[in-house]
Amino acid sequence: RPSQWQRTWWSVAGPLVSLVLAAGSACLLPIVDGGTIPRVVIFLLVWSNLAVAVFNLLPGLPLDGGRLIRAGAWKITGDKLTGTRVAAWGGRVVAVGTTVVTKDHQRFSHGSDRA
Repeated sequence: RPSQWQRTWWSVAGPLVSLVLAAGSACLLPIVDGGTIPRVVIFLLVWSNLAVAVFNLLPGLPLDGGRLIRAGAWKITGDKLTGTRVAAWGGRVVAVGTTVVTKDHQRFSHGSDRA
């Protein structure tokens, strides 16, 4: 059974790998000719990995950021269940926030006031 610290490191590993992939891909950009398909693919690889890293760090379960929140709350309270509850509430807030931002974006991108 994994310890609290093993779970914490696993949660850090996912976003860290995405950031390393983004940085490694970004290093290729200067050596690839602009306006070519390889350049576009590398550019998309950089931004998609950055987006995945940021999204995974949002503070709500089941995302890695939520697992970090759970580990921190568990450490502070000494109770795993309390840590899970705190992170689960973070997940609810992230879900509502994502829905609001998405709906807002849809409303403005379609030029209509309908939701």
